[in-house]
Amino acid sequence: MVNKSEKAAALNISRHYVMTVTANFTAEPVGDTLRFWMERLDLQPARLEFSPYNQVFQELIAPDSLLASSEPGVNFLLVRLEDWARQQKSGQHIEAISRAAREFIEALEGFAKRARRPTVLLLCPPSH
Repeated sequence: MVNKSEKAAALNISRHYVMTVTANFTAEPVGDTLRFWMERLDLQPARLEFSPYNQVFQELIAPDSLLASSEPGVNFLLVRLEDWARQQKSGQHIEAISRAAREFIEALEGFAKRARRPTVLLLCPPSH
């Protein structure tokens, strides 16, 4: 016979969520806000993970990345278009962003075919 505390522990294990944030900029500052809403929406116990800085493409392609996890939860992809051109001369920004956007769409389509949990894409405003 299973007692109430064992049953509660089993339910908590099944409610363990992982929220993975991957961005092409430093995204850790959104952690406090996400933790607030995770608690407010009663998504506890939950774990918040951040992919390494500017590893969006690598996370989408790698079969063992944080985004590819099968743990229950959700992936957040935070993309600022301007960051795809930050290493380019000003006259080459549009071309660099267009090229990166095509490559991103291709990587995202491939990832979507094997993703095991929902992924939310957020196009973020410029950093001005």
